[in-house]
Amino acid sequence: MSKQAGNPIDARELSLYATNHFGLYVSRIYSPVLALKLWRYVADDAANLYAKEFGPCAFSPATRDLAAAEIAEHYQDAIEEAA
Repeated sequence: MSKQAGNPIDARELSLYATNHFGLYVSRIYSPVLALKLWRYVADDAANLYAKEFGPCAFSPATRDLAAAEIAEHYQDAIEEAA
C-alpha cells in the first residue's frame, strides 16, 4: 500500500482554521524536539472542529501533516520571540 499524497489546498484551509482558533493555540506547549508532532495534534483537533462546524469532510493524514508544517511556520516568529 502506498502513502497518499497530501492536498496542499486542503492543508492550507486546515492550517488557516487552526491558526485562527484561539482554543487550539492556547492548549499546547511548545517543545523544539517534538514541535512537528505537536502541531500535528493541533491539525488533528482542527480537522475535527472543522468537520463539526462545516459538516463531514476528510483531511487525509498527509494533508494534516502539511497543515502541521504550515501551522509551525505560522507561529515560528512568536515562538522565537518568547524564547
